[in-house]
Amino acid sequence: MTCRVHQVNKKTGVTYVYEATSFWNKEKRQPRNRQILSMAYYIADRGGPLCHLQAWSKSHIHPYGKVLTSQRISETLRSLGEDEQKSFSSYGGRGF
Repeated sequence: MTCRVHQVNKKTGVTYVYEATSFWNKEKRQPRNRQILSMAYYIADRGGPLCHLQAWSKSHIHPYGKVLTSQRISETLRSLGEDEQKSFSSYGGRGF
């Protein structure tokens, strides 16, 4: 199920709106969301290829809250459908 999420940055007052797609996590036995928002933060901040995202995630605050390893980035992108990948790349997600 896809829904729109509104998140307010308390420091800047900026409201971010994004789509979250829920799925069932078999290991944790609870619903989870696919979270590409940290990648979108990187693109908005740097606008560069995702190969630099891991280094960026070490020194910036973002929704995932941990370092985004290249393996995690690849897993997230693979979890997107073809249409979702095209949609994401149209907003500047170059380099994947």
